[in-house]
This record gives sequence, C-alpha cells and structure tokens, in this order.
Amino acid sequence: MIAHPDPEIIFFTYAERTDGRMELSVNYSLVLHERPTTGTAEFFNDLLIHPSGKLAVAHCYSTRIKIIELKAGNYVGDYDSVLPERNVLSMAFLPTEEEEYALAILHLDPMQRIQLLGRDIVTNDESEDWELSPFPSTILQPTAISNKTIPFPTEYPPHLIPVQPADLPEDEDEDEDEKEDDSSDFLGGVLVVGGRKLLLYELATPEGRAKQKGKMKRLQDKLKGNSDPIKLKEARAKQLERDARKRKPTASVDWPWGEMTAWCDVEGAPLRFFLADAFGTLSLLSLDSVKNSGLLLIPLGVTSPATSLTYLTNQVLYVGSHLGDSQLITISQIPSKNEDQVVPEIPFGIQTHDRTTIASGTKKGKQRADDDMDVDSSEQDGDELANGRIIAPDGSYVRVVQSFKNIGPIVDAVMVDVEGSGQQQLVTCSGGNNTGSLNVIRNGSEYQGLASIPGIMNLTGIWATKPNFEASEHTHIIASTNSQTLFYRFNDAGADTSLVQLSDTGKGLKTNERTLAFGNIQRRGTVAGKASYFDSNQVVQVVKSGVYLLEYDRALEGYIEKARYLPQDLRLTGNITEIVAASINASQIAVAFNGGLVVLLNVNETSNGFNRLAFKHDHYREVSAISCLPATSTSPFSPFVAVSYWRTNHAEILQFSQEKLVTVVKTDALPAIVRSLQLFNFNVQKGLPDYQIYLICGLGNGSLAHFKFDPKAKQLLDKKIVSLGHAPVSLTVCEVNTKASIFAAGNRATVVSLDNKKLVHSPVMLKDMVGACRFNSKSFPNSLVLAGAEGLTIGRVLDLNKLNVRTIPLGYDNPRRIAYIPLLRCFAVACTIAKGIRIGEFEPVKSVLRLYDDTNFTVLSEFKCDVNEEITSLAGFTHKVEGKEFSYICAGSVIYPDEDNKPVQGRLRIFTAVAQDGPATSNTDLTLVTSEDIVGCVYAVKSVNDKLVVAAESAVILFNFVRDATSPATFTLESAATWYNNYIVSSLGSYGDHIVTGDQISTVSLIKVSENKFESEARDFGPLCPVAVEALNERHIITANVSLKLDPATPE
Repeated sequence: MIAHPDPEIIFFTYAERTDGRMELSVNYSLVLHERPTTGTAEFFNDLLIHPSGKLAVAHCYSTRIKIIELKAGNYVGDYDSVLPERNVLSMAFLPTEEEEYALAILHLDPMQRIQLLGRDIVTNDESEDWELSPFPSTILQPTAISNKTIPFPTEYPPHLIPVQPADLPEDEDEDEDEKEDDSSDFLGGVLVVGGRKLLLYELATPEGRAKQKGKMKRLQDKLKGNSDPIKLKEARAKQLERDARKRKPTASVDWPWGEMTAWCDVEGAPLRFFLADAFGTLSLLSLDSVKNSGLLLIPLGVTSPATSLTYLTNQVLYVGSHLGDSQLITISQIPSKNEDQVVPEIPFGIQTHDRTTIASGTKKGKQRADDDMDVDSSEQDGDELANGRIIAPDGSYVRVVQSFKNIGPIVDAVMVDVEGSGQQQLVTCSGGNNTGSLNVIRNGSEYQGLASIPGIMNLTGIWATKPNFEASEHTHIIASTNSQTLFYRFNDAGADTSLVQLSDTGKGLKTNERTLAFGNIQRRGTVAGKASYFDSNQVVQVVKSGVYLLEYDRALEGYIEKARYLPQDLRLTGNITEIVAASINASQIAVAFNGGLVVLLNVNETSNGFNRLAFKHDHYREVSAISCLPATSTSPFSPFVAVSYWRTNHAEILQFSQEKLVTVVKTDALPAIVRSLQLFNFNVQKGLPDYQIYLICGLGNGSLAHFKFDPKAKQLLDKKIVSLGHAPVSLTVCEVNTKASIFAAGNRATVVSLDNKKLVHSPVMLKDMVGACRFNSKSFPNSLVLAGAEGLTIGRVLDLNKLNVRTIPLGYDNPRRIAYIPLLRCFAVACTIAKGIRIGEFEPVKSVLRLYDDTNFTVLSEFKCDVNEEITSLAGFTHKVEGKEFSYICAGSVIYPDEDNKPVQGRLRIFTAVAQDGPATSNTDLTLVTSEDIVGCVYAVKSVNDKLVVAAESAVILFNFVRDATSPATFTLESAATWYNNYIVSSLGSYGDHIVTGDQISTVSLIKVSENKFESEARDFGPLCPVAVEALNERHIITANVSLKLDPATPE
C-alpha cells in the first residue's frame, strides 16, 4: 500500500517469463484516495490481510475502512464501511472460525481513554456487501487500558498482535479434577504491545460469547421497546460504562525497553514472537506456558533499529531498517560474550530470572477468568501470570550473517574536495538511535581486497611472470627497489597461499641492480615468408647496465642468461653509459639510454641475440619515460613508440621507418614531467564506431593527461587533465568485467575506461600506490598486485562507476548538522546523544559539537551543550583579523524548557579552533569566542559579506562582528537588522550578497544583504511549503518541499 497523499493498493504478480527470468508485474491498482470530511487517519495507516487470503482491510481515513475481497491473491471487489472509532491506534484480524472475520481495534475514545474492542466483518443482508458490524463483537470483550501501561499512545502508538489458538502442553503434576475443571486449550487472542507492559487478552469462550449475546440482545430490545428518552439515555450510558471498564488481561509482562517498532511470529511456533524496539533490542516472547507461568520474555541481542522483522527459516531473520543497515541474522543457541557483541540491558528496578528457571514455572492463576470480569485497579503484583518473567541477559544470541548498506535517513550533508584533486565527495549525517553514522560517498570503482603481503616496501616497480608466454597463470613476482631486484615464488594453495622469496634465482637474473622493465616474450619466426609468433619460456630483463634475454628453467626454478645488449654494443658517438627507461611487449623492447638515445630492439629468430630495429638520438633532451606497449593489448608488436622528456615536459609518438624512429606528433608542454605513458585503444576493433587510439600520460605532480591520437592526420586532440593527488602516476593495463581499462596509481588511484566514445575516470578507494601489475591465478583470477607504502596487496576492481560508501559509525551519537572547515582540514559535526530508555520515562536532550579529522575521522575536540539544549544549525566561515584569515564555527541551538516541550529560546555560539602545528591535530581545542541569546529556535545560519545571517522562528536577523580592541581575534555580535515577513524560516541559501529564505509554512523569498539592512528583491507568493532551499547562483534557486519534490526557480 502506498501512503498519503495519494493512497493506493497495488497488486503484483511474480511469474516466470518466456526467457526463464522472473518478473514482477502490476496486476491491479486500487485507488484509495477520497475526500472524507473527517480527514486522514492520524495514527494508523495500514493494510491488513486475513490469514486465509480471502479478505483484506485498508485504513487510510478516519471513521472509514475499505474491505477488499480477494481470491487466490487477486482482487475481486472492494466495499466502503463506516468505522465508529475515530482515532484508531492499531488493528488486527482476530483468530476466528472459518468463514468468520473479526477485527480487534485499539483506539482513543473522545475522553482520551485507550479502548480495546472487537468488531465483526459481516455481509449486508440486502446488498451482500461486506461491512463492519455496528455493535462490538462478543469474541473479544471490550476493555479500557490504563494510561500507566501505555503512557504516550499518540507519540508512540501501540500495536496489536493476533495470537492463533494452539494446544498447550498439560502439566503432568495436575490432578484429574483440575483437568476436568480447566481445559489446556488456548483459544487465541490478541497481544497489546508498545507500552510499559505486554498485555495478552484471550478470546471469549463459546459460553461467554453466548452470555454476552444475550445481554446485548436484551439491551437492544430494551432500546427498541422503550420510548422514554431519559431511560434510553441511561441504558446507553450504562452500556458505555460497562465497555469502558478495565478488564484483567489473561497474562502480562513488563516491557523494559523503548518504543516497539517491529514484530513477527515464528513459523511453526504460533505462540512465539520476535519483538524489536526502536534502539535495536531484539527479544523473544514465548506464550508456550502462558497458562502455567504467564508470558516469558527472553532478551536476544541488539541489531539495527528494526522497521520490519521477517522470519525466514531455521532461526534466520531479516531485519529491515530505515535508520541503519538492514541485516540478515541468525539466532544462536549459545550466547556470545565477545566485546563486539552488544548485550541488551535491563533497567534498574525490573525483576529478572535466571535462564535455568524457564522450565520450572509454577501453576498460579490457572483457571480462566470469567468473561465479564473487570479489574478497576492496575495493581496486580500478586499474580504471577500478570507479572510474567523476564530472563536476565547472559550474552548476545544474535549473529549478523550479512548487512545491506543504508545511508539514510540523511538529515544533513556537505560536498567537499578534501584532497584538492577535483574529485568531490559527499559526507552525510545519517542514521539514528543506536546507528548514527557519518558516510563518505564518492563515485568510483568498487575495489575488492583479496590478500595483503606486508613487509615488502620501498619498491619502484613490480611485474608478474609466467613459466611461458601462453600460460594462463602467473607463478612468480619480480619486485624492484632503487638498488636491487627481488624474486618471489607464488604458491597458490587456496587458504594456505604464500609468497616465498627465492635467493637462488639461477645465473641469469640480475638481482644487484634496479629492474626497469621485465616481461615474458614470444619467439618470433618466419612461416611462408611471413613473421609468426610462437610460445616461449623466455623473458627479458632491463636494468641500468643492459638488456638481458633469459630463459626460465622449471627444474632449477630460475633463469639462465641467453643473450645481452649493453650500452657499449651501440657503437654510436657520445658518452652513452646506462639505460634510464625501458618498455617490453610480446616481441619488442624499447630502451632509452642516457644522452637522449632511444633504441627499438627485438630478439632474433634463433633466440640467442638482439636485433636493433630503429633508433633516434636527441642529444639535447633526456628521456623520462618510454612505452612500446601496443594500442591493442593482444597484438604482438607495436608500430609506435611513445616517449617523454625531462625539462621540456613534452611527450611524443615515434614510428619506426628504415631503421629510424621518426616523430609523428608531440604534445605541448604539460604541467609536469611525464613519468609513465601508454598508447591504448581499449581493445576496440579497428573499423568499429568506438575505435580510437588514446595517448595517456601519468605526470609527476599526480595528474593524468590524455589525448585522442589520429595517426592519419598526425594529431593529438581533446587534451584533458585530471588530478589524482600529488605523487607520480603509474599506468597498468587491466580488465574490469571483461572491459579493457587502465589502472592509474599514485597518491590516489583511478580506473580509465571507454564508455560511449568518451574516457571515463572511476576513482578507486586506494591511496599511495607506487606501482601495479596484472596477476592471474586460481585463487586470484583477473587481479592486480599493488605496491604500496606498507607492502603488497592483491585485489581486483569489480565494477566501474559505482557509489563507494565509507561509513564512520557513531552509535548512539546521532549526527544532525555538519560543516567543513578547510583551513583546519576538519569537519564540524553536531550530534544529539540518544540513549535507549524505557518507554514512558523522561530522557533529557543532550547535544555535543565535535571536530573530526577529514582523513581518518578521529575526534579532535568537542564541546558539550547544556542539558535540554540541542544544536539545530551549523556553519563554518572565515574572518580576517589583521590581514590573516581565521576559521570560525557558528552553532545555533534551541533550549527546551523543563516544563514545556515548545522551544521558546535559542542560542548562538561562535567557536574558533586553532591547530597546534598547521593542520588539525589531536590537541586542537574548541574555544568559545562569543555567544548570543536568541528568541526562538535557530533554524539556519549563513555568512554573507563578512556578516552573519540567522533564521530564528519567523525572523531573519543580521549580525555584525564587533571586534574587541584588546584581543583582535575575538569579537561580539551586534544585531543590525531584522526582517519579519514569514511564519517559520526553517532554511537559508546564499550566493554573493544575497540570501534565499524558505518559509516552511508558505513561500520562498530573495533578499539582498546591504550594509546594515535587508532589501527584498523577489518573492514567490505560491504555497511552496519548502523544507530546504539553496541558491546555486544568481539565476538558479532550488527548493525541496513537503511533497518530496524538487522545484527550480529563477528570479525575475
């Protein structure tokens, strides 16, 4: 059922399509919207379905219900019926005989008394339409419920839970006379939950129902046959008085926690129910021994605050939550006392029993109460059935199997670029009760960490190798530092996988130098006059001293040198002594020597030497990076070589022709030196519409530059630069969901992919990566090995362009307002402290202002408000003092009077927080600069033109900063102007010297902030009823209203 303002019932069918997929489709839609004179239902808006599946009842409007007839889950017809009870708190179908239907109704009568009664659903004798009986049902005796049991029914509406009839086990110690006098059958009933007690009312016996029907018939005959209005009035008053009597419940037990929000029964155990309160306390209510020892309440553990509970099977429940993550949980047989498991607490003064007493219940209050027995006193301490038993908590029985992320409800948020990289992230104030949290949300790739290998640090490069080129799995890892090369064997053994460093690497691998490039190569040969490529167990290692052709020996598990190419083999003029950069593809090696020499090599057909294919010598520039990786990663060679140079910060693309490397095109000077580069077409086949070669450059300042490369026109087009932090960026070809991509690693990481003919950047939640390589094994298929500051990690990118959410749990501290302070690199967060208390008890309001580090979210400082004071608005601003900018935090609050819940006074506080050494540290303290009392609640605060604009109740107030001559960094607030043209100004937006006000009752206004006054410039007189406003610029204003709609506006 869809709720107001347009209530509607939608019938779905879930069926299999022709292609085998399951589909949810709309079968029928029943519109419930109408215009009753009584208005919408205030407390209970719900849809009830009878267990038989033949009848349903919808309640949306006061004094009216809609009865819906069903057949096999499909709509048959609907009937409107009058409901005498106006303020319904809850409803439930009562367990009745087949083809009989009755509703239990809990409501507030005109005297604000809580009443429970039943009404039959019958067919009209004339029209045969379903309708509600005008007289209370005899199946459930009407009763009043004490306000002491349900103290705040309008704030925390109670619930009715139907209890099906069941055969209860007989007591073996019961004598035969007692068995004849009292049946152990439980007739079914209804539980009233949501107050300080759980009350069970059993249905009337057949004898009791007959007796009540007789009384009702006599009353009706008396009313029909008596024409004296005074006697008629007395008869009706007597019946009302009788219905309003407090009747003793069959059984009851104390409810020691807060508002009950969800319940479900246990399949196959009709006398057991799971109950959950607003703070996630989960308990089991057992009626198995209700005749002997009353109700039994067993605390189980703490979950997210439950909005719904669904019992699946085998002690598995689904907890649906609006305030936290929904959870799939299991109920264990053995309690856990781990520190991370929260154990429910029982308030002081409530008696509990040890778990060993569950089976030792005594048999008191056993006989059935008379059906019209009334109890005028709520004191029932001497009755064990009335008191029930609560088992003392001895640990948590709840095990969370899976959590489903929920970032709502979001009560405030701020968009920030913490790292100055151009990548915005949203930080939200989310959750509530025991699941308050801050969530950092950013768009990017989903990264799954699979393994970590600590201790391998200070790396400059990393490569994964295979025994032969066409092998599908990598077996070894080569890691290089500035002075040596490390050789590791990867032992893939599932859960016992290990990485072992090998000291004996054979006679070929150069381990005493830094490796510049390493890779498997194919063997080249000629077939029918054409070059062909075959599988090979050879690799090429490039170090500072030369290029080495190595052959892998499986028996020795090492490499044997087959050939080398040294700087002295060049036979060129100039002082060429070392290799500075290199790149390897399946059949080519591009080498950059000192002195600006670039050489392209390949291995000869006999695999015992190198051939020099082409070279280019630029005596005036040194090479900073080089790449010969083909644009299509599956190609065995590349016709192009990409190089970049020091000092000039250029990158150029070379093509070999007649033993020369000729410049095809080059870039303009880039913002920083190029440290890695790659030509790539993202494996799009030539001739397809999306085919395009890109030049991608990783810069030394942490940026990523890319261009479109047109080989025919010899042009580089559409230059774009994206910041990834400040560390040099390395590039690695990878694959994400069969989609060819490039993994760019630096201070921050991103995945570059092609989508709809455009390059898309998908940030990855990784930091400070110095290198990466592709890796594939049985346990880690299609993965990446990443080299970081603390060691190696193995993981994979699962999805592109996905929302990444980082949650900072705050528990009972519920964040309500947030502001970012750039100079201090911290977040100011206002939290309301919520502690789960027993329903009906007073809970003082507590609020605190905290500073959180913007990176690790550690608490830097905090300020506690007075009791019954709550921070309702927050803003950060800067103020110049003697030419230097200082950061300030303005917090507006409301003060709740002890004797009344209506806010009558507010307060404005301004804080400053100066870090000890530059950025925020753990020694940062919040210092109160000034405070000002305000009439009414401070709903919003904005800083405009070095002034403070405050929205308080119906007024907008302008404050000036008055500096203290003795202490320039401190000041006081002076009211300069007040604007009264609203009902409740609950939100403010600003741009330049203008503010936008949102009146929650009425409209939106645009006001200019002059020197010491407000000037109204525009106003929308329509009833927009905004709950939030924001001004994007002078032409675009956006509002959000109570109907969940966003409305853009433009001043005219």
